[in-house]
Amino acid sequence: MREAASVASNFKVRPCPHCGAPFTPPRARQSYCSRACWHSAISGRARDLSNQRFHRVLVLRRAANDKNRRIMWHCRCDCGTEWTVRGAHLTSGRIKSCNCRKRDIAQQFIKDLVGKTFHRLTVLRQQAGSKRNSTYSGPDWVCECACGNIVTVPGSFLRDGITLSCGCLKRENGIRLGTAHSGKLDLTGHVFGWLTVERTFAKDKANNMIWECRCRCGNIKRVKATRLASGSIVSCGCRKPNKKTPLMPEDHRLDKRRKEHARRAAGGSFSGSQIAELMTKQRHLCANPSCKKSIRKHYHIDHIQPIKLGGCSDISNIQILCVSCNTSKGAKDPFTWANGQGRLL
Repeated sequence: MREAASVASNFKVRPCPHCGAPFTPPRARQSYCSRACWHSAISGRARDLSNQRFHRVLVLRRAANDKNRRIMWHCRCDCGTEWTVRGAHLTSGRIKSCNCRKRDIAQQFIKDLVGKTFHRLTVLRQQAGSKRNSTYSGPDWVCECACGNIVTVPGSFLRDGITLSCGCLKRENGIRLGTAHSGKLDLTGHVFGWLTVERTFAKDKANNMIWECRCRCGNIKRVKATRLASGSIVSCGCRKPNKKTPLMPEDHRLDKRRKEHARRAAGGSFSGSQIAELMTKQRHLCANPSCKKSIRKHYHIDHIQPIKLGGCSDISNIQILCVSCNTSKGAKDPFTWANGQGRLL
């Protein structure tokens, strides 16, 4: 307590340099009695930016401080827009225009979509005076729908497939889903992916119609009508996801047998010890010189000369590749594959 009293006695009462009121500073470096006096004093000593130009911005006059007491200036852009800007944003170069500069830069990269068709929409012309001339959404385009309606759509919505029609497609899908949901639409004989609708089964507690379907693999699947119409279910579960042309189970077995017969007819064989020895020779690295990934955990055993091109299964025709290299090589000739990677002239 005595030490605190002695420290406090070191700060004498002094007048505030702005308002003149006497005060005892709690800290040695505090010169003003309050933060308000400090802001007022700093604002009074602020740099005068009147009639100065910053890129496209011309400063007209001093404006009232904002709610945080920061210095503001009333400015005019070369395009005629007037607004209030922070002085720090002008002097630091953060503000160069009223946003018209960004629109002018984006206008240079706009692609002409006139005459192009996006699903049901055909682009007629660019919307005059569009406010969306930015690098994100692009300008607005006037389009004609297949039903005859004229709509205005942002360019990014057309390119990304967000807008497909004037709204008629959504209404048609709503009607189709609604009739299928209520059971008014007869789906017997319709094909949805790998499912063929055979007959109605029942209705659930929410009065949704359930249809009995037969999958291409022969299994029976009972699905709601809305799930069929929306495309969320296309098989009984046998169709593998993320496959553009998935194989049926029977076709998959036949394909494995066909490959096994071709491997046996080619002649030659190798053992696990030979693969381990080859792995040591490759120093546990991919055999592709331009890759050299580690194959300690995941690797593929590859035929240097593919069996389809007359190769055999002897250990002299075997190399160990990483998964990505073996996938890219496939059944290609080794010289063709190396040439495609730029390793041959």
